[in-house]
Amino acid sequence: MGYGFGIGFQLLYGAFGCWTVYLLSVLYAEASGRTRATGNLHKGHILQYHEVIGIVAGKWLGRITLGFNMVALTFACVLQLIACSR
Repeated sequence: MGYGFGIGFQLLYGAFGCWTVYLLSVLYAEASGRTRATGNLHKGHILQYHEVIGIVAGKWLGRITLGFNMVALTFACVLQLIACSR
C-alpha cells in the first residue's frame, strides 16, 4: 500500500510539474508577444514570473503573485536556517 501510493503520487507530482511548465511557457509566449506588439520590448531584460502574470492577467494579479513569491521564499529561507542550525 505505501510503496504503490508513493509511486503513484510521484507520477502525479511529475504530471503537475509538466503541466505547470507548459502553462508558464504559453504565458511567457503570450506576454512576449504583447510586449513586442506594444513596442515595450526591453533589450537585456528577462521577464520574471510575476511580470508575465502581470502582463497577461493584469497588474493586481501580478502584484499578488510577487507577494506570494516573496512570502514563499521567506518561508524557504527560514526553514533552511532552522535545518542548518541543528
